[in-house]
Amino acid sequence: ASVLVVQHMPAPYTHAFAHMLNERAALEVREATAGDRLARGRAFVCPGSRHLTVDARGTVALRPAQIPSQDSPSADVAMTSVAEQAAGLAIGVVLTGMGRDAALGAAAIRKSGGIVIAQDEASSAGYGMPRAAADMGCVDAMVPLSGLPETVLACVGDLLSHHLRMGHAS
Repeated sequence: ASVLVVQHMPAPYTHAFAHMLNERAALEVREATAGDRLARGRAFVCPGSRHLTVDARGTVALRPAQIPSQDSPSADVAMTSVAEQAAGLAIGVVLTGMGRDAALGAAAIRKSGGIVIAQDEASSAGYGMPRAAADMGCVDAMVPLSGLPETVLACVGDLLSHHLRMGHAS
């Protein structure tokens, strides 16, 4: 799987955040640039003050946020784009955070046949974003942060198995 990370963080900090994640992760993590291609084992952090979308070929596009705010970069923009392109193979994960960003994107992923996982209230520092997604009725699993890796891996396996059973090429 390929991973997109959208963190409400201003531009100067997303590069350092990607670098820190790269040092700790088992996969390559870097800040996304326009034209990057999604690829197995690679994670991209959306640059601050930008919105990230992907096209049908898995190519990343970036555009400036109209009004930089706490929802910039926007999880809704990225998740909705992925939902439109992934044909039910997307897994959306909504982690701790204030506000409602990611709720509409999570709903789009769920509507497209994908899976949505949200962090539970007990392990969240701010439960606004996971709650907003749950209130939309689109969360398939609510898990503590410590259970997230196993849950995501199980969901990747489930989606791929289903996709292959349906006779689609991977």
